[in-house]
Amino acid sequence: MALTPADLLVAVPTRGAVDWNTVRVLQDLRDRHSDLAPVLYEPGRMSVTDTRNRIVQTFLKGTNKKCLLMVDDDVIPDLNVLNVLQDMRGAPDESGYDVIGCPYPMVRPASSVLVPCVFTKTERGYVPIKDVLYLHGLHDCDAVGTGCMFITRRVLEDPDVLPFSLVVDAYGALVATEDVLFCQ
Repeated sequence: MALTPADLLVAVPTRGAVDWNTVRVLQDLRDRHSDLAPVLYEPGRMSVTDTRNRIVQTFLKGTNKKCLLMVDDDVIPDLNVLNVLQDMRGAPDESGYDVIGCPYPMVRPASSVLVPCVFTKTERGYVPIKDVLYLHGLHDCDAVGTGCMFITRRVLEDPDVLPFSLVVDAYGALVATEDVLFCQ
């Protein structure tokens, strides 16, 4: 059975400056779906990784929802984003997906060009999938940004999954973002 808005917790990790467009779209979603719970705005002072993990704990210990949708405070989801729920796995024995990331644009510092945060792994590392914004429907990828991501409860309850973490090299430099590490 497909998931419904009543099965969903929408959460926004934020450092306090939520884009008004993000708020507007999330409120429009609540206006369209009266069974959607209030949006959880989770402030954080440290890394977004810390805030994401606190959201996961609230989701697991404070709700009985079947699915978590995280929307970063600077991401503006499509008004039809909840259509993805029909493709989520509602129970372990059902078909569907346990994780679905929705593409959104990000700026690559080296070029200042907007690219979608959907990646394929190559011998050089993770690179954006070309023309992904022109694709429709669901597509496999190797990693996707967590700025707009649906995750079922069973993934987050798995004792072998540390949802969001950072890994640094011997010099303290980031090896990969929490998005890519979660997808791995």
